Amino acid sequence: MFLYKTSYVNVDRNISQGILCEMLLLLDEKLSLMDDCSRDCGLFLDEMSIDEAKELCPNLNKWYGTVTLPDSEALATKGLVFMLGGIAQRWKQTVAFEFTGNSVPGSCLKSIVEKIIEKAEDHNLRVHFVTSDCGSANKAMWVEFGVNVRKDTLQNNLSIQHPVDPSRKLEFIADPVHIFKNSVHGFISNKNIFLPDWYVEKHGLSTNIVDREHIKALVDEESNQPMFYKLAGRLTAADVDFDRRPLSNVDKMKVTNATKYCNHNLVAALEVISEKTGREELKATAAYLGDLAKWYDIVNSRDDSSALQPANSVEYASALEHMSMMCRLFSDLSVGEKRHWKPWQSAAVMSTKALIRLQAYFFSTGYTILYTSRLTQDCLENLFSVVRAKQKRPTALQMKQHLRTITLSQYMHVPQHSSYDVDERQYLVTFTDILKRNPVSRCTKRSKIDQSACSSSFEQSVDITEHEISSVSEPIDSITENVQEAENEPLDVSCNQSDTMKIAINIISLNDRANLNAFFQVSHKIVSAINSKLCQKCRATCITSIPFNKDYAQYTIRLHEFRKFNRVFPSEDFFHFIIGLDYWYNKLRADKRENYSKLYNVPMPQSLMNCHNLKEESVKILIKLKTISEKIWKTRKSKYDSRSMVV
Repeated sequence: MFLYKTSYVNVDRNISQGILCEMLLLLDEKLSLMDDCSRDCGLFLDEMSIDEAKELCPNLNKWYGTVTLPDSEALATKGLVFMLGGIAQRWKQTVAFEFTGNSVPGSCLKSIVEKIIEKAEDHNLRVHFVTSDCGSANKAMWVEFGVNVRKDTLQNNLSIQHPVDPSRKLEFIADPVHIFKNSVHGFISNKNIFLPDWYVEKHGLSTNIVDREHIKALVDEESNQPMFYKLAGRLTAADVDFDRRPLSNVDKMKVTNATKYCNHNLVAALEVISEKTGREELKATAAYLGDLAKWYDIVNSRDDSSALQPANSVEYASALEHMSMMCRLFSDLSVGEKRHWKPWQSAAVMSTKALIRLQAYFFSTGYTILYTSRLTQDCLENLFSVVRAKQKRPTALQMKQHLRTITLSQYMHVPQHSSYDVDERQYLVTFTDILKRNPVSRCTKRSKIDQSACSSSFEQSVDITEHEISSVSEPIDSITENVQEAENEPLDVSCNQSDTMKIAINIISLNDRANLNAFFQVSHKIVSAINSKLCQKCRATCITSIPFNKDYAQYTIRLHEFRKFNRVFPSEDFFHFIIGLDYWYNKLRADKRENYSKLYNVPMPQSLMNCHNLKEESVKILIKLKTISEKIWKTRKSKYDSRSMVV
C-alpha cells in the first residue's frame, strides 16, 4: 500500500505538460493483470482551443500559458492531448499533453510521437497505429514519417517500419469519423459529385451525377406528410435550404449533422420516391450515399453485428470487398463543377488501406473479432467534451487542472449532446488503482449500457428501434389507464370490424406507393417490438416471413439489406388493423380528445388472435411511436459540443 501511495504522490506532482511517465508505469502494472492481447493499442492525438492567458500555478510555482511545442514565449492557443487506447480490451489513458500555437511543425509532432511510442513499448505496450485528424500539422507529420498523401502516389501508400520493433509495421490513420463528416459536407457544399464510368455500369445507373437537389426533391415530395410517416425521417425544409440556411463551420463538426444527409433510411427513401416519380437520376444519389453509409458502418463498428469477424466468412468477405471498392471509388470520383481533388479523398483512401492491413495483422495474431471504432479518435473527442463541461473554453492552466482531475479521479461521464458517439472504452488507471494493489474496475456494471448507448446514431427516420420505444420518458396517461374500463367506454364514432376494414381499404386506395411503404414500415416496427411477447398462435396470425405485398414493403426490404433485423413482416390483416388504429388516433387528436384509451375499443379482424394482449400491446407501441415522432430533435450547436469553441 505504501508503494501505491508514493506512486500517487509522484503522479500528482508530475501532472504537467509533456509525457506522463509515471502514468505509463501504472498502466504497465494494471495491464500485467490482464491478457497479453490487452497490450495491443493505438496512439491518438488531437487539439482543442484554449483561451490565451499566462497564469501562475501556486502548487508547482510554475507559469502556464505559453507555447511548449516547440518552446516559445508566445501565448498558446490550443491544447494538444495524446492518448493510448486498447484494441482487444476496452481501455484508454491520457499519456501526454502540450500547449501549441496556431501551427506546429511536423518535425516536432514526429519527435514527440516517437518518444511516446518508445516509452510505451518500454513498458510492454504494443503501439500499432497513430490516429489523428486531417489538420495541416498532422499532414506535415505524416510526410515527416514518409507517408504518401499525394494523389499520384496515394495508391502505393504503405505502412512504415515500426520505430521500436523492426519486425512490425506502424500505420497512420486519418480519423474515419472526420473523413465521413468532410465527405458528406463536401458533397453538400459543392452541390455535385461525378461518379466514374465503372461505378455507373456496376449499379446500372442512368446518370453519373450525385446531386444534393435530389435530397431536396425527396423532402419536397413529402412536405405534406406528417412527420410520423415521412420516409426521409427528420430532414426538414430548413435542412435542405442549402443556399439560404447553410450549416456553420461549428455545426459541421457535429456527427449527426452529417448522418442526417447520409443514412440507410434516406437511401431507401430515395429509391422508393424514384420508383414513384419515375426519376431514375435519384438512384445515382441513392447508390453513392448507400455505399458511403455502409463504408462508415464498417470503419466505425461498435457491436458484434457490424464488427469484422472472419468466422462469419460471407459478411467478412463482403466488408473487405466493399472497403476495397470504396478505395477505388474515392480515388476516381470528382467533386464539384471544377472537379477538383479534395483532401478528404486522400484521407479516405489512406485510412481504408491502413484498416485493411491492420485487420489482416490482428486476425493473423489470433484475434477473432475487431471493433473498428476503437481505431477512431472518439475517445479524445469525448475527453474534450468532459473538459468543456467543466469549462467552456479553458486557459492553459485550467486545462492542465481538468486533465489532472480526469486522469487521477473517476470524473468520466460524457455530457449528453456531445458531438461524437460515446467511446465505449474505460479509463484504465484511476485514483483507486493507484491506491490499491488489486485494482477493480468500477465500470463493469455500465459495460452493457455503454455498448447499447454507443450504437450508430445513423438511424434518423421512421425506423425507430425497440430500445427507443421502451426508453420514452414522457408519461402517457392513456396507456396506464385500466384497459377493462376503456373497453366499456364506446368510441364517439361507432365502428365494428367491417367498418375498420373498410376504413383501411379506403385509406390504401387514397395513398400512393411511397405512403404505403411508410405505413408498412410502421406496422413492421410494431410487430417487431411485440414479437417476443406473443405465443406461437398469436404470431402465426399477425407475422409472416415474406411480405404479403412487395410493393408496400420495398422500403422495409431495402433496410433489411442494409441492417440486420429479424426478418419478420406484418400480415395483411395486421397491416389493415394498424392503419385503422392510426385513423382513430388522428381523429382523436384532431378533435382534441386525447383520451387514447378509446383506441382499445377499435375492433381487430377476426383472423388475429388476442390471447396475449395483441391489441393492447399494439396500441401502446403505436402511441409511443407517435410520441417519439413528435419530439423536436436539436442538431445545431449545444453547450458541450466537441469542437473549437467560439466565444
